[in-house]
Amino acid sequence: MGGVEARGDMLRISGESRFNFTDKFEDPVDMDFETGGTPYDISREWTASFSAEVLKDRQRSIYFDPKKLR
Repeated sequence: MGGVEARGDMLRISGESRFNFTDKFEDPVDMDFETGGTPYDISREWTASFSAEVLKDRQRSIYFDPKKLR
């Protein structure tokens, strides 16, 4: 989710990324953990915000690569 806002000769790009992680932990024998342990689920959700201000005229940008325009 995000957007772009014009500010003079700049663009402000901002938004939010949402992440979901799900896994299961089990005690494997080869890691010297207690064998026969109880497996359990691992899950986590989080959100990260981002923003950047860039020049509208990409040829004026320090990140400009004319080879990519071909």
